[in-house]
Amino acid sequence: MTEVKISPDAKESPSEDMGGYPHYMLKEINEQAESLKNTLAGRISGGRVNLSPELTWSEEDVRQWKKLHIVACGTSYYSGLVAERFFESITGFETRVE
Repeated sequence: MTEVKISPDAKESPSEDMGGYPHYMLKEINEQAESLKNTLAGRISGGRVNLSPELTWSEEDVRQWKKLHIVACGTSYYSGLVAERFFESITGFETRVE
């Protein structure tokens, strides 16, 4: 049997990395705009998102795809479910989220 000692000064308050939010989901919701801005920084050209320097597949490669598999966990799983419907509606790909 393993004995676990609980420190009497252990806090039950939110951790510092939660930025004052009562739970992580609320923190992530409120940080979405900044996260998107940081993700797209340097990837927008002529008013369009340009990922071509980062992707190794061609437009012809993509035309041959039939399936898309999105892997996510935590709250990003729910974003994956939204993306699933979006990609299925615009591409016709069979899309799966796990």
